[in-house]
Amino acid sequence: MRAPDWLLVLAILPLASLAVPPDICSAKPKDLGLEPRCIYRSPEPEGPTVAPPEAIPGATNPRVWELSKANGRFALALYKQLALSKTPDANIFMSPISISTAFAMTKLGACNRTLQQIMQVFQFDTIKEKTSDQVHFFFAKLNCRLYRKKDATTALISANRLFGDKSLVFSETYQNISETVYGAKLLPLNFRENPDAARVSINNWISNKTENLIQETLPVGSLDSTTMLVLVNTIYFKVFISPDWLVVLT
Repeated sequence: MRAPDWLLVLAILPLASLAVPPDICSAKPKDLGLEPRCIYRSPEPEGPTVAPPEAIPGATNPRVWELSKANGRFALALYKQLALSKTPDANIFMSPISISTAFAMTKLGACNRTLQQIMQVFQFDTIKEKTSDQVHFFFAKLNCRLYRKKDATTALISANRLFGDKSLVFSETYQNISETVYGAKLLPLNFRENPDAARVSINNWISNKTENLIQETLPVGSLDSTTMLVLVNTIYFKVFISPDWLVVLT
């Protein structure tokens, strides 16, 4: 290689290193451009309301705590709805944080009535405006607390992915925020011409992310040529149970 070629390579390498995004778990709001496309403001409550001071667990960001409580309120509301549709002896197994996360990704591109409905259903309109406007940033912080804890006896892994029809052009801002906050990179698939092949691809991705324990999530016929976007959230949880504990129970 000639000398000028070497000079060109050396000049590009530092520029490439600058493009590496900061770690979301240690970043500050000013470090990341995570502004939503649209902002929703809930109507002011009638009359002045002053909430008493609340004790927040130590080393917890107050806005992450707000978001966590909103997720808890949604979880209880969802559980009540599911319980009413089940018989008394039926089991209910769900992951409310997965549902909230998937729709938070949808909130990225929502405006007007759609945004209002997401904000209300998932209780995002019950948190302070600054937290609400930066809900994706604080979702990232919440996920860091949940999924980056090191514990030799447990494994808790979450994965997100966007599958969009390849004929569409998705906003780069939407894709960047989705990947930065939720780790949800967009994978183009051919839903219009071959929806079943797209279904198989999604099922294979889910199976891979769950140690092959969850397969055929999407049954035959669940996707068709009108499908434009599929958002997927998976959680893999594995825990070591002491044999002594099992003996006590038995």
